[in-house]
Amino acid sequence: MTKNSLTAESLEALKKSDKIYLENYTVNFPYKIEDLEKEINKHLNSNSYNLISLPRGSVEDESILQEAKTQKVALLVYGDSLSATTHMQLILECKKQSIPYQIFHNASILTTVAETGLSLYKFGKTTSMPNWAEHTNKPTSFITYIKQNLSIDAHTLILTDIGLEIENAINQLKEASEKESLKLPEKIITISNAGTENQKIFYDTPENLSNKNIEMPFCIIIPTKLHFLEEETLEKIKMIIPHYTSYKKGIMTKFDLVFEEISKITKNAADKTEYGHSQSVWQWVLKLKPDADIALQIAALGHDIDRSFEDYRKMKARYATYDEYKKAHALLSAKITCDILIKHNFDKATIDKVKHLIENHEIGGEGDVETLTEADSMTFFNNLRHYRDTHTEKETIDKIKFMYKRLSAKAKKLVNQIKFKDQELSNLVEESISEL
Repeated sequence: MTKNSLTAESLEALKKSDKIYLENYTVNFPYKIEDLEKEINKHLNSNSYNLISLPRGSVEDESILQEAKTQKVALLVYGDSLSATTHMQLILECKKQSIPYQIFHNASILTTVAETGLSLYKFGKTTSMPNWAEHTNKPTSFITYIKQNLSIDAHTLILTDIGLEIENAINQLKEASEKESLKLPEKIITISNAGTENQKIFYDTPENLSNKNIEMPFCIIIPTKLHFLEEETLEKIKMIIPHYTSYKKGIMTKFDLVFEEISKITKNAADKTEYGHSQSVWQWVLKLKPDADIALQIAALGHDIDRSFEDYRKMKARYATYDEYKKAHALLSAKITCDILIKHNFDKATIDKVKHLIENHEIGGEGDVETLTEADSMTFFNNLRHYRDTHTEKETIDKIKFMYKRLSAKAKKLVNQIKFKDQELSNLVEESISEL
């Protein structure tokens, strides 16, 4: 699903290819095609491989099969190769014309939806929602599939057409449902940028979803009656969006502008985990304190922003002790975040509070400082495997102890309830905590 998702086998096949085509009409790519090309060349230790975009007509007319008779031709498809009918048709033609072929399977939205917590066994027929802007008759056939699936208590995955934005998709869903006499469930699900570091899961009413900043590509899920475990998971992992963000039709609040700027900075960090960490801490703040004010939310988003400009290991090496580094890190992140607030004309009270929260998020404190500190720690434990994989065992143990010690009794209970799939990691956490 990402530009780094090609398997080792497929990369070897690309290395032997005379031409590499990219099917470009079934998805809004969550990255630039140029970046995908660079990644492929990096993995192949070359600068000579060029991706040739292939529109629908050029795939469906099967002209590439003529080339495949005399050359080694590769066709890259977003997701899994055989999730679209036209691609199966290519396989059938290869068989008819005795053209050798090989298929390399990869991640698919059909399985990625399991990250919502919904059971894959409860999904019915998958359907597509066309972009009505490209049709004169406003097709509603996707409603038929939803009805059929709901009749057997099955969830429905709706794949949205390329170029279809969330507001229009929700409007189409509501209009088609009314026309076909379908009563939608109170809440539905959307997944944006599935399978990437920018993945977001939303679970809300159609009206609320249409107002949210849900980036393409996205899909929609119409759930049937939820099992209590499905509902519990959805409530825990869904994105929480504060009520005072507008982010609709180009109208943006000052919070939206700051959110967008911090997101852009963290997305461009050398360490690609910075954006996810920032977003996760923000979400944990909203889970721990649903009525969190703007200052606390901005502090959550920007508390580690200095790491987006310089690797923290390099910065840490300049200080004699870890505590000295932590203090400098907090001060610098506070300054960068507050400079952004000043740029967007925030009031002095909000700026002062953000400064105070970020400067103290490492050492902890009371009230909102404690909330921010705990949200930071909860995010660490939820993403502990990545930390363990990129640090020494001693560094991991020390970090576990540091993060756990600063938690309240309530937050410690939440950590104790985390079920790590990796047994070695689970043992490491238990041993580290037992030593405190």
